[in-house]
Amino acid sequence: MKNKKLPIHSILLIIGIGLTFVGVYLKNTGALPLVMPAILISGASLGTYAFIKLITLLTLSSEAQKQREIDFKDERNIAVRGSAAWTTNMVMLVVLALIGIILIYLYYFIPSLLVVGAIIIQSILLIVFSVFYDKKY
Repeated sequence: MKNKKLPIHSILLIIGIGLTFVGVYLKNTGALPLVMPAILISGASLGTYAFIKLITLLTLSSEAQKQREIDFKDERNIAVRGSAAWTTNMVMLVVLALIGIILIYLYYFIPSLLVVGAIIIQSILLIVFSVFYDKKY
């Protein structure tokens, strides 16, 4: 069985290694000292994730891969993932709203407007993707 996720994780691994090298280069040259840790951590995290996924995909037998795909597409598991995503979305809306209120209380109006914009974008995306996946399934 040909695994379709193998090329995607290979590309992610290459990007992760590249970002890690860019972060190390920026650290050694002293350029962009504020951006360097974010690039370094992002690259290392992405590379580690992709490496672990690649090893997992390469070591699974074809029967185990088929069983994993069946389990992933099972109706109960789809419902559980949908409920988890919905709950996570609602909790993050509350967290963003609280952050926005705190920023307004501290007289940080522009950051609070950014948070409100993020809440609006998240709400619009929830509606768009709900309609999209409702039609798809």
